Amino acid sequence: MKRSYFIVGLLLGIFSACFTYASGFGTISGKVTSEQTGEPLVGAAVGVFLSPWDTTPVSVGVSEPNGNYRVVFLVQDSGYFYVCCWKIGYRGEWWDNASSPEEADPVLVHSGETVHNIDFGLALVSGNSGVCGRVISEHWNNDFIEGATVTAYLSPEDTVGVGDTVTGQFGSYFLRLAPGRYYIYAEKAGEYEGEWWQEGNPQPVSVKENEITPNINFTLTPIYGSAISGIVRSNAGDIIWGAVVRLYTNPFGEPIDTEISWHNGFYRFTNLEPGTYYLSASAYGFNLEWWDDADTPEEADSVVVMNEEVCDINFYLESSGAGVGAVTGFVKDKETNTPIKWAIVTLSKADMPIAGACTDTSGVYLIRMVPEGSYIAKARAMGYMVETYPESVKVVANELTSDINFLLSRDTLHIPGSISGLVMTEENNIPIPDVFVIAYGSHGVGKGRTDSIGSYKIEPLFPGSYYVKACACGYLPEWYNEASNPIDATLVEVAEGQDVSGINFTLSSFSIGEITGTVVDTAGQGIPFARVLATGINTWYEHWTKADSMGVYSIELIPGFYRVSGYANGYSPGVYPEPVEVIENSITSGIDITLQPVPTGDGKISGVVRDDSTQFPICGAFVLVTSRLTTPHFLGYAFTDTTGAYEVENVPVIDEPVFHVRAFAPGYIPEFYDNVYYWELATLVSSFADSINFELSHASGGPNGISGRITGGDKGGVANAVVYAIDGTKIIGGDYSQKDGYYLLDELPPGTYMLKVSAPGYPTTTYGPVEVLEQNVSDANIQLEVAGISEKQLTEKETLSLKVTPNIVSHLTTLLYNVPNTAHVEVTIYNVSGQKVTTLVNSKEEAGIKQLILNTHTFTQGIYFIRLTVGNNKIVKKLIILR
Repeated sequence: MKRSYFIVGLLLGIFSACFTYASGFGTISGKVTSEQTGEPLVGAAVGVFLSPWDTTPVSVGVSEPNGNYRVVFLVQDSGYFYVCCWKIGYRGEWWDNASSPEEADPVLVHSGETVHNIDFGLALVSGNSGVCGRVISEHWNNDFIEGATVTAYLSPEDTVGVGDTVTGQFGSYFLRLAPGRYYIYAEKAGEYEGEWWQEGNPQPVSVKENEITPNINFTLTPIYGSAISGIVRSNAGDIIWGAVVRLYTNPFGEPIDTEISWHNGFYRFTNLEPGTYYLSASAYGFNLEWWDDADTPEEADSVVVMNEEVCDINFYLESSGAGVGAVTGFVKDKETNTPIKWAIVTLSKADMPIAGACTDTSGVYLIRMVPEGSYIAKARAMGYMVETYPESVKVVANELTSDINFLLSRDTLHIPGSISGLVMTEENNIPIPDVFVIAYGSHGVGKGRTDSIGSYKIEPLFPGSYYVKACACGYLPEWYNEASNPIDATLVEVAEGQDVSGINFTLSSFSIGEITGTVVDTAGQGIPFARVLATGINTWYEHWTKADSMGVYSIELIPGFYRVSGYANGYSPGVYPEPVEVIENSITSGIDITLQPVPTGDGKISGVVRDDSTQFPICGAFVLVTSRLTTPHFLGYAFTDTTGAYEVENVPVIDEPVFHVRAFAPGYIPEFYDNVYYWELATLVSSFADSINFELSHASGGPNGISGRITGGDKGGVANAVVYAIDGTKIIGGDYSQKDGYYLLDELPPGTYMLKVSAPGYPTTTYGPVEVLEQNVSDANIQLEVAGISEKQLTEKETLSLKVTPNIVSHLTTLLYNVPNTAHVEVTIYNVSGQKVTTLVNSKEEAGIKQLILNTHTFTQGIYFIRLTVGNNKIVKKLIILR
């Protein structure tokens, strides 16, 4: 297997050297510079080899910012060694000025001595020439392979490549190379066997000046050919779409991988090492089941795989309770009888949507977990008239109501339009696949993606004006028409039923970089499948990735500075302590993130997140649960599955409702439970709570953004605060702050906004106005008041007490009071003259902590007094209202 990086062999080289030599150390030093400019190069790797044909160096050094390097290694008396230098984006070179190992000159090194001036001048690989293609798996339906390394060599016998790159999410890559002839090699270490292009008889690939040689594709063979697959159904035999299937090596431990069943109920785990595994499956509305038909892990049967695919590991899940059924059918075009994908079907009672689902590519839908009863069923799709099913739809417990079909007529009055075009390279008009093309309009955001020939189409779009942007990894983003920002862009006008074609882009390529690291716990052990988020400081770019089973991750990013955060269930989010610079054509390694464990318990909070207008489940929504009543403070989270369901497990068991729950999803406005935007108004949730459901509203779309940092006095950054962008009285977008308090509000229309920040323990704070017109705003830093209400104050038991926070307000304030015993309670407000303004409470109340939200918008500016009377006891607090 070929070597792509010297560092891969570092430890092996050192270990082998320890067994070979015993006397002392020798040193080779020098400087690495650019052949074109003479400037020092930082991050170049210098390897020392016993022979020019070895694949493993005895030691490796890395050049510093001044270009100097130093390699120390074990030497027995004296000996000849071969030195090679390599850096991404430059041609590899052997000492002395040799392009191949056969031409390399040896260096004589004596034990205890340093050989100086072993210098290298590396030639930059420039221009826009290179090769591109895709890397797929030989097995598993030709799945794309993400993270494979593609390396160019001058000959198949070379040990050092002249350039390499890593495949993206869809297995595609672009490797920039100088004009010449190269042998291309692809591999994914530990998972797939390496392969030369034209395997069995490696053939050179010719690269011409300013041309890209396409279709240098690879089909790799998995090292481990084992797989497990099956279908998830209900115990009635119905397909379950979106079931969560978990894979274990120990049924009493944590899962090592998770898959979601497809629309046909099918799931598959691939690239498994031969061995023994256990599986469980669950779905919203169904009981968890272990294979084979077991209720507990103790009863679970194992699955043994030995370099083969074990099929028919099927599950038949039992409904979690009586009183629910399901509805299915199809939606088609009435004129053509063709399926309509992404049509929305809802079941309602008294004009109130109860459940819904979306059709798949074959026009079929399935609505699960419908309470028993009769419903009005409706179907709608963009460009079609809303259709109501002619009869009442009866749902019977534990049964599937089928053939609730719809034939939709086209809406001739409100026909949607579309935008289409091509995305090519600016240099030589070569199609660019996998480019995101986004249309920002007053009615929302539309998105498309280019295919293998660079063609895209964004549909459906409401009639109106759109800013259109194309962006792809390795290329500068571009607005239509060849604009670098939305202000200079040409608006695209879309009329009803019109396909606006010819909205083409020519993107200029530039180099990307990569950061790698490991997400670890406090013991230094990797956390499997942790999530990592890189948020650009000066790039307005965010990217999520998922670590592997060892906690190792890598992210391809455009050059710039990033904040890098880590997330894992059972841990508080962590952040790398300083901004990480991503350098073009370079890998920034060692960006390790340590996560602190959170207290755990036997509690569980679950529910569903839906679209408020369609009742369709939102997949990938982020649900966050927090409480300050545990030490350390509890923080748990979960992502919704394709049915919109989530479960936050390991919740500490506390007698009272103390947990705040909030939900976020891209393109939607964040909310606290239950259907409120600010934590002071939120309904607290207990340790064991289901049906904690959210219905999120769509955010407005636009090309601009606001970013900054939220801090709380001397406490530094405030994590998990919710930030809203408000236009007048309307909330049009939202985000949450990361571990260090930074936030990013993107996709905002041009305008002037007030920002509101809601973070449990701090009074909701208003900031602004912030004007976002010609450019993004990156310094909207918000300071929260330190004297906030903690969640502990919301539940602590005291004698008679009254807290008013904040007590200097413009609109909202929170009154928190304790009733020690059941008694008659009055809460009255007086002005500075002693006149009664209003009475908030005048009734008998049970003992306990009480909370009131006082809206002072009808009060005039001035000083007021709030009097709490419980039985014969009184307490008074002052309130100041300032406008």
